[in-house]
Amino acid sequence: CKIIGICGICTIASDLGIITSNYVANAMGLVSNSWEATEKSTNKHLMREAFERCGDPSPRSIPVDGETDLSSLRLDYPIIVKPTDRSGSRGIFKLEKPEGLEEAVKAALDAGFEKKALIEEFVEGVDISMVYVEGLGAMGPCEIDCNALFYDYEMKTVKDSTVDITPAKGQYQDLKEIVMKIIKRLDIKGYAKLDFRIKNNEY
Repeated sequence: CKIIGICGICTIASDLGIITSNYVANAMGLVSNSWEATEKSTNKHLMREAFERCGDPSPRSIPVDGETDLSSLRLDYPIIVKPTDRSGSRGIFKLEKPEGLEEAVKAALDAGFEKKALIEEFVEGVDISMVYVEGLGAMGPCEIDCNALFYDYEMKTVKDSTVDITPAKGQYQDLKEIVMKIIKRLDIKGYAKLDFRIKNNEY
């Protein structure tokens, strides 16, 4: 890459490519997000830990893997089970009761690359997305109405024509401030999309 004089590396339309592009860019001394920022922004458990340390709004979660004794966990249902390192809402399950927990965890582990998952509290509310662009700051928000339990992988792909995305009403200045804190916390450069759930003006 250095021999042919590459001056920049980017990924388009896929979160998965971020890991490789940032790794190569860092190795070549090109402009990119740091490896630490890449790990925290692509691994949900590391991201949750960063948020928890700083008191940022985030669902409570428990990391699990194939060796975890699920019967020993004290869980408040409903819950969400998801892989730690997948994007696009792949491999996510909602459970209203303990039945099916083992199967959901196994499916989430199988869907992930590092074979780890999170069990987290289910947060009700309105789906809101915001965008951060370096130099411009926090932009949006947009409200997502998909008439479904949550904005999952199917809704983001094959059923995207059924999803209604509109500018959210209100100023949301406090949410924009939270976005800027998160960007600083994760040390993200360039661009980021952030998703929230809002209920009774709480995030």
